[in-house]
Amino acid sequence: MHWSQKKFFLYLAVISISFFSFIIIIAPSELKAALFSPSTQKKQKTIKAYRLKSPIIIDGKLTEEAWRQSGLDDFTQSDPIDGGKPSEKTEVWIAYDENALYVAARL
Repeated sequence: MHWSQKKFFLYLAVISISFFSFIIIIAPSELKAALFSPSTQKKQKTIKAYRLKSPIIIDGKLTEEAWRQSGLDDFTQSDPIDGGKPSEKTEVWIAYDENALYVAARL
């Protein structure tokens, strides 16, 4: 092997090590920033939990006052289209008292 070939391979090795060092050290933080930027995150939804004024009867019927409040109903589906309009209307409510947390849903 001639001296110029040795220089070439040495130069190539230095470039390769530099490049892969950059990828290992710098790229993960850049990738993390890109993945977790506000533009790539889905907006989180919140639902209000109502404090109960009267007891809940767990009978499968949503007739209590707590379930007459506005619930969360702007869901999206993930299958077959992620983020698509749901094929079925869904509404969810949350209520609580001193002893329990209640979750009701109309599907």
